[in-house]
Amino acid sequence: MEPAQKIIEHISCPLHKERIRRIGIDKTDELSLLCVGCIENLEGNKFQERYILENFLHQIAENHKQVPKLQQLPDSTNQILNTEDEIVANFSYHIEKQKEQVNVVFDKLRQSFNQTLENKKRQLIADLESQLKLLENVFAFYKQKVLCYKNESQETVLTFEKMYQEVSKITNVTDLKKLLVAHHDNMKNNEIFAGMDSEEAKRIVVLDALKAMDTQILKTQTAKPIVSFGSNHGNLEDLLKIWNEQVDNVIHGFKIEIKDPVKNLEFKLPRPTNFDSMILSNDPRSKKMVADWVLETIKSNRCQLYLLYRGSRDGFRAKNFHEKCDNRGPTVVLIENTTGNKFGGYASVSWTGGSNSGLAVDIKSEESKSSFLFSVDKKQKLLYKPESKSRTLFHSADYGPCFGGSSTLGIYDNCNTRNDNYYIATCKSYQSLKEGGSIAGNEKFTVKEIEIYSLSL
Repeated sequence: MEPAQKIIEHISCPLHKERIRRIGIDKTDELSLLCVGCIENLEGNKFQERYILENFLHQIAENHKQVPKLQQLPDSTNQILNTEDEIVANFSYHIEKQKEQVNVVFDKLRQSFNQTLENKKRQLIADLESQLKLLENVFAFYKQKVLCYKNESQETVLTFEKMYQEVSKITNVTDLKKLLVAHHDNMKNNEIFAGMDSEEAKRIVVLDALKAMDTQILKTQTAKPIVSFGSNHGNLEDLLKIWNEQVDNVIHGFKIEIKDPVKNLEFKLPRPTNFDSMILSNDPRSKKMVADWVLETIKSNRCQLYLLYRGSRDGFRAKNFHEKCDNRGPTVVLIENTTGNKFGGYASVSWTGGSNSGLAVDIKSEESKSSFLFSVDKKQKLLYKPESKSRTLFHSADYGPCFGGSSTLGIYDNCNTRNDNYYIATCKSYQSLKEGGSIAGNEKFTVKEIEIYSLSL
């Protein structure tokens, strides 16, 4: 017989004085704490999801088990953890110096505007101290994220019992919501791992997110809040004379601000680009690189690639390519040749089999000029050069995908059996590799695999 589920009874709703029963999450992922009275007073379907409080604690504990654990943290992460005290101490010293400056200025002004200036001083001191508190909160958030993804012993694994103990120490709704929001954020992030096909891919995503946080937090060592007293700082004595005559006008015109570089720290797990590629099957970073090039071109932050055509599956004939890919909108072409080079291009307009008469067609439209070539191996994107006035694409029923004037990149019929598919680096339609040479390794090559993807926004 399983033990009865523990009930959280000691935290009450501030509006209805009933114990908190459920967690409500709306369309914006905002989390609310609900008693029976709150639930009865809801208008419409405000919350997409509702959870019994105790069940939600169980979900938090179960979710924690799915988080990938890192055998080794990034060097930058370890450096920050080791130097936290030094960073905070330096920041605190800087804050104290800024507070001293504030005190000096306002001591000079107090004789004329004691109450007004005293209020202003308190505000500025509080603003500065809030920056220090914010930095401490940043490190608290940072360490919480690091701990969440750091390889743990069994003793430190988050369980329902531990969540229950944490909640039991809380005496008010505000602190309870803060705790649950933090864990809910981890639960949202964990959705990213659900569609990933390997632990290595998960670890890569986590490592990249940690490094991004590391970069953010290291900026606090050089970027610190500065109290600025504007252009009047050097003329306080003259200002005192003016303020004796025009108090209100001077106070309204005397602008003092704190420039605060310390922002709330974010832990962003980049959503992996998980399109079906045999060419890049074990290379999630290259998948992301290619997808990012496309997103950059189409000026979007979201796009999914769907496989239209694969040579080894559908055949390497030109007709196979056209049957699968013609009139399907913008596409990504990905090629691996027999020497192991990986490259391709983005066609911003649909492929066709040429004209109605079967003749080849040169594409030079404005829409097509956002097409580009790329080298996966060199990690370079080669843009079309509008000044060349050459064709961007070449359509023919007798050819596979072809890019550029004189076909900078040309794929023939039966491309897997012939050695005259080509990439001409000297053609003027597209940019060249920075170091020169061919994205295919050689000017002529044989295709090992070719994949074509359509875009879905």
